[in-house]
Amino acid sequence: MYKQIKQRDSGGWWQPEDLAEIFRYLPPDESLALYGRGPGWLYAAVANYIYPHPFYQFDARLGWVAPARLTSGSPGTPDLTATIEMTGRYLHLKLALPDHYLDYEAEMSLPLPAISPHRGVILNGRLPNWLYSGLTLFYHDAAWVGVYAPQLDRAIIVAASDQKSTYAVGESIPLTG
Repeated sequence: MYKQIKQRDSGGWWQPEDLAEIFRYLPPDESLALYGRGPGWLYAAVANYIYPHPFYQFDARLGWVAPARLTSGSPGTPDLTATIEMTGRYLHLKLALPDHYLDYEAEMSLPLPAISPHRGVILNGRLPNWLYSGLTLFYHDAAWVGVYAPQLDRAIIVAASDQKSTYAVGESIPLTG
């Protein structure tokens, strides 16, 4: 069944506060597919919202794809570089695509650090939405996951554990340290 979500009048751009209305609208216990222009944090939040149900998103180069399936280990994807910073509150994972393109593969092995379930993760970088969704699902057990939004100069919380998180989905936080 096809349903369309309309944005509030926010100048044509999705805003973090739109997530509450999106989650009221979407069924949490079904597979979903998302199509259209939107920031990485929007795709990541919806993928996490329906987890563990399948999520698909449209990529103009690839067609319909699932979030990247990621494993932690030695880098198996030389086209992606990672910088990891640990602050008192969260792990800041900065990813970059030196060639501005990353092949979509069935599974990618990345040097992703394990994280305490009491700590948050901020994902940062110019990445395809399917990778943001995959990274959010990889860190599903973290206290919270945020995706940095450069236009807002803040990280948008896209996943939060009710028991462990100090933030709620849709909140935004400044980067520190």
